[in-house]
Amino acid sequence: MLRTFSKIYGLAGMRIGYAVTLHEVASALESVRSPFNTSVLAQVAARAAMEDVDHVRRSREGNSREVAYLEQELARRGARFVPTVANFLLVFTPDLGEETYQSLLHEGVIVRPMGAYGFDRAVRVSVGTRSENERFLAVWDRVVARTQGPVCPTSRVS
Repeated sequence: MLRTFSKIYGLAGMRIGYAVTLHEVASALESVRSPFNTSVLAQVAARAAMEDVDHVRRSREGNSREVAYLEQELARRGARFVPTVANFLLVFTPDLGEETYQSLLHEGVIVRPMGAYGFDRAVRVSVGTRSENERFLAVWDRVVARTQGPVCPTSRVS
């Protein structure tokens, strides 16, 4: 099992994680690991994060609330997306995902185009705070309005 100390712990930028595995697998991972692949600061932060169960609970609750908000607002707009239990949504785009990504980026909103994963007309949208999600939706509305029509006549992908 491989895990990262990602957004739920507030350590996404620290690039730290862990593995629970067999000795043989750990030895193989160690043989290909870059030297000094993590910092002392990241290790201290990860230890502290593991003890802060209240922060994890609040993060999980906030993410659940904001996922529901984003899904409701995207559905109301007629956008197609894949329902999620994670901290991001796969949202289908009216143009190529790369074009939508560039349009959103031009207005200061960063998403990830998903063409490299076989979804040429989709972007990955990370779930943020309410104000961040409202900003994304406002910019999404402007970007979609500049395209040739609605994203999709149905509201969701099941």
